[in-house]
Amino acid sequence: MIELGVGAVWLWDKYGDKIAKWTQNKAKEKGLEFAKEHWEKFQWQQAEQRYKEKSFKLYGTTRVLGNPEPTELEGIFTDLYILNKPLALRHYSIDQLHEADNHKLHGKEQERHNGVALVKEETSHRLFILGKPGAGKTTFLKYINLQAAQGMIEKTPIFITLREWTDTKKSLMEFITE
Repeated sequence: MIELGVGAVWLWDKYGDKIAKWTQNKAKEKGLEFAKEHWEKFQWQQAEQRYKEKSFKLYGTTRVLGNPEPTELEGIFTDLYILNKPLALRHYSIDQLHEADNHKLHGKEQERHNGVALVKEETSHRLFILGKPGAGKTTFLKYINLQAAQGMIEKTPIFITLREWTDTKKSLMEFITE
């Protein structure tokens, strides 16, 4: 019995790393096969269509102050123009402030981009929308989601309000999946 134990220890010392690596590779192969099989079985187009329909129902309307009934978002949305650099990041010396005209101080000389056109660009994978309370950030994001649901934008954004997500106590991926 002792000889068998010594033999096993010798075998493990000599071939243990190779056995562990082989086992790990086999497990990884099986895991990848399993994942690929289930990935292909998942009906992505149908899931995307259900998501778009749900998005349209959830975000197709908005509440307007003074009106008890929801208003269709498309009926009130106006084009949004985005600055390429936040005004708050500008720094002027006292001399520059004395010399600056009102247009420059209020960002009128800065290049403005159409928000929807910017989202549609191939190169825009991530956008950071920054603005004052009530400036229309959420309405803009709802509108973008609505445009995607109608097929006007070839991307499928996932619209998540922080309030909804934090109330669930779920991880972000669990929340998105649900």
